[in-house]
Amino acid sequence: MVVNGRLHILRHTFCSHLSMRGASAKAIQDLAGHASITTTMRYMHLSPSAKVDAVALLESRGALVDPEGKRENPPTQLRA
Repeated sequence: MVVNGRLHILRHTFCSHLSMRGASAKAIQDLAGHASITTTMRYMHLSPSAKVDAVALLESRGALVDPEGKRENPPTQLRA
């Protein structure tokens, strides 16, 4: 068994990295073995760049997303 909360940190990192790479909350819930989506959402913290990318989706009207979640036409950078 991992001590001093390291297992918690590992689970948190696992969920966060999946989220930042575009995995759905439901997929993360299943992979993490959470009974409730609420538990999964507590683990899903996004990096600042992931938040910028999410907002950039609003700027890219023509961007398409394939079924695997990869952008075929990535959005342009946000303007200051």
